[in-house]
Amino acid sequence: MLTTSVVRADGNIIYVDWAAAGINNGSSWMDAYTDLQDALAAAVTGDQVWVAEGIYKPTTDTDRTATFHLETGVAIYGGFPENGGTWEELDWETNLTTLSGDIGTDDDSADNSYHVVTGSDVDATAILDGFTITGGNANGNSWENKNIGGGMYNSIGSPTINNVIFTPNSAIVGGGIYNNQSSPTLTNVTFTTNTASYGGGMYNYGSSSPTLTESPFRATRQLTTAAGCITILAAPC
Repeated sequence: MLTTSVVRADGNIIYVDWAAAGINNGSSWMDAYTDLQDALAAAVTGDQVWVAEGIYKPTTDTDRTATFHLETGVAIYGGFPENGGTWEELDWETNLTTLSGDIGTDDDSADNSYHVVTGSDVDATAILDGFTITGGNANGNSWENKNIGGGMYNSIGSPTINNVIFTPNSAIVGGGIYNNQSSPTLTNVTFTTNTASYGGGMYNYGSSSPTLTESPFRATRQLTTAAGCITILAAPC
């Protein structure tokens, strides 16, 4: 089901297109940033980041700690056509826009990003809308939080996540999403083929209480915890 995004009227639009051939300062589709990280570094409260279809990775090197960090007051919209387009042409289901943790050796998950996206220390005005999140592999050290939240890691954060697919991501705990003292709002978000020892799709800890609307988990068992949070137990999911 397609959920229509609501465009924000305030702030500037920063453009991202991996194939843009202009001066790459984010000022237009022709001059779009080719790296989403550059756009996030430039964005301030009230800005929107528009991203054309394609695959975007959190780093061009092998730093597994690299992640796309959401920012309070910044809305990131994927699903614009190749070479860009208008808001009316946004279609996240057709114009696939992927945030991938497959850094290092292609198709070798052993050196992938620990967390593809991080939504820590943000409120609901941090918006991620219209993406597929894939290739996160949180298989590192527990004391450095590198074994939790392969697709997305949230600590004391409550971002807004719309029209997003988590598939496939892996972790020791929370293959798709790990929440710690976090209450993200998820609308039309699908979890499929994510794996973990605990919480293949999502794992909630420390009074986390996410809100899910039209957000299916595929092939999972669900447990409602004492805090009323959904913890996904089975893997894959």
